[in-house]
Amino acid sequence: MLRHNELTMDVYVRLMIGIGVILTGIGLFQSIHTIFEEQYISYGMVHISALTLVDRLNPGAAILIPALLYLLTKVRIHWLVRASLAVWLTLAGTVYALKLFTNHASLKKLIHNLPGNETEFSLRPLLGWLSVNDIAVVYVLVVFISAPIVFFALIRRFSSETIRTVLHSSHKGSFVTLISVMLGFLLILNGGLGGSFAFFKAETPNIILIVVDTLRFDHLGISGYPRPVSPNIDRFATDSKVFTHARSTASWTSPSIAAMFTSRYPATLEIRNMKALRLDRRFLCLAEILKDRFYGTHAIVSHRFIDSEMGFHQGFDWMDEENCRGHLHISSESVTQKACAFLNKQHSKPFFLFLHYFDPHYRFRLHEQYDYYPQYSGDIPRDGNISIEALREKAPGNPDDLTYIKALYDSEIRYTDHHLGVLMRTLKALNLYDDALIILTADHGEYFNEKADPWIGHAKILYQEVLHVPLLVKLPEESGNRLIPMPMSTIDLLPGVLHAAGLKQPVNFMPEGRVWDLSGVRWEPRTFCAYTELFQNAYSVERPPWKCLWFPDTGNVELYNLEADPGELENLASRYPERTAELRTELDRWIEETIHGRTDTGVESDYHFSSREMEELRALGYVE
Repeated sequence: MLRHNELTMDVYVRLMIGIGVILTGIGLFQSIHTIFEEQYISYGMVHISALTLVDRLNPGAAILIPALLYLLTKVRIHWLVRASLAVWLTLAGTVYALKLFTNHASLKKLIHNLPGNETEFSLRPLLGWLSVNDIAVVYVLVVFISAPIVFFALIRRFSSETIRTVLHSSHKGSFVTLISVMLGFLLILNGGLGGSFAFFKAETPNIILIVVDTLRFDHLGISGYPRPVSPNIDRFATDSKVFTHARSTASWTSPSIAAMFTSRYPATLEIRNMKALRLDRRFLCLAEILKDRFYGTHAIVSHRFIDSEMGFHQGFDWMDEENCRGHLHISSESVTQKACAFLNKQHSKPFFLFLHYFDPHYRFRLHEQYDYYPQYSGDIPRDGNISIEALREKAPGNPDDLTYIKALYDSEIRYTDHHLGVLMRTLKALNLYDDALIILTADHGEYFNEKADPWIGHAKILYQEVLHVPLLVKLPEESGNRLIPMPMSTIDLLPGVLHAAGLKQPVNFMPEGRVWDLSGVRWEPRTFCAYTELFQNAYSVERPPWKCLWFPDTGNVELYNLEADPGELENLASRYPERTAELRTELDRWIEETIHGRTDTGVESDYHFSSREMEELRALGYVE
């Protein structure tokens, strides 16, 4: 019976050796491919390169090392040691399988699209005490704990003569040498990375980036908006530097947030439509830079356009996507709860937390406690349950309907603002607020038929209602408000965050954005460009105070003086033809350099939308 059990264990361990070899080989290939593809070495990012190696090699090594050592002993060791090895081998394999399954976007998509499944699938409830974010720690524990157990067995059961015999055996000695080198390398690498965290903890601030989807600057109290829809944002503004003329780089979510993460224009990133919206790994992201600077990186998102399948997970230790449930899901409360749960954890190193709030995006829902037009008696449902196509046909021709839609939008802003207030109070209660660098901004605004174009939404619009976004920056250990009228862009976010946190940019990294001038006294003329290919081709070029719009499909050109006409109501193109030509020339140069100068036609996502997801996109107003 004992002999049978030993044979069974031998077969099991040999199987685990095979699995370990395969996983280690795959991990080595993936790590080398990632390091070179993302150009970490050329940017001088040694730490994240080492993290990439650890992340890819630990799973396989945690299985391979104890299994090989166990098999090489070839003696009867104590049953407790044998059982411990079996437990650790099984745990290492199980944890790897959980991580693989949880991070596999295609599997998640398959489950999400099953008929009748209206919720986002997640393995987090199944893991109990073990969160997916902590799986990497388990790998390190497996490597550290399993090896000493086996070495204890070797010391106890082998005489020194036997050990020398094994080491001098060409076959076994090769394996033992390989294992020793691998184990030593991983122990040093894991230990070195772990020991380096404490050094940076006191030197760098925690960083929190909050992006509120579809939030117009002129619908906030800090801009003079009469409705009290943003009391918590306004309160946060009293501690912040407020850029009153911040510009988005795009009129919809994916390209705009990609530009924030990379400090590259969407045209450079080649993100432009539903067929090319994936953030390519060639482009260095803020989270990757911060991870290389010993930050823990965590994201909580609520839109599929910026999830891991679309490439926006680059540099994040964990991206929570449970709120990516479509336009009918109300997510602000959940995003805040998840953020507060993260903040309540003990953090051994500084963290970067990215939060994405989606609720102000269409479909607009009435929150009863924030009803700004209770007397409305029109046909639009109070819960906003009307398709965007129907709304675009109906509301522009009826001022009362349009007023109500704006009231619904404000209700969504006020609801989101409430949960932002909960987040801020939690930060203060945990003594994390004062020392943190906190940025609040938006990816774009929303258009409500303010011009001659009868449209509701944002994707095809490049007017200020869509491009003018809030940008509030609370610096570490500073309080007091300053309004900064200098025009800035969300493309400046990456270099601005690094500078405000006291971190240097990677070597050879050349962002297209600029460092924030938080003093507001240095004025350097600059040009802001944006374009869209959704529903129409449109280009915008702004050199304050002038802004020019060009619509190549119709040939129309518009010129506005934003200082005298911030609402863009008077087209001055015919009155100032020289100014128009000057801006058109600048725009043509930008188009040639960033769009026509691309080496290919775009980075097409390998993600294919299901029929159900296409319906969601129509409901969101992104496709016809």
